[in-house]
Amino acid sequence: MKENCGQVTVNELPSKSRLFKFCEKKIDQWLQSHVTQDSGSTSEVPIEFTVSFTEEDDCDQIACMTEIHFGSSVFRGCDLAVDTQQAFMHSLKRLQVAQIAH
Repeated sequence: MKENCGQVTVNELPSKSRLFKFCEKKIDQWLQSHVTQDSGSTSEVPIEFTVSFTEEDDCDQIACMTEIHFGSSVFRGCDLAVDTQQAFMHSLKRLQVAQIAH
């Protein structure tokens, strides 16, 4: 697997390495199945990602905000679930190209 530049936080603190590796693997899988047709090989394009988890006190759920920079494209998604892995997987399903102001 290529080197990705990424950050995973839980309540603004760095996450455990197992959660980071889980997110990194799932992002690689998502990119391979969603982006490669018109953007070239994922192994040749630099990838940066940020995954931020926040505990939502009012509803006993975890919020997940995912942002992936792949070449000149930026994908963002967010969702809620009862744990970090479910919240992350739901946010991946909701990833959409973000409009970036220049």
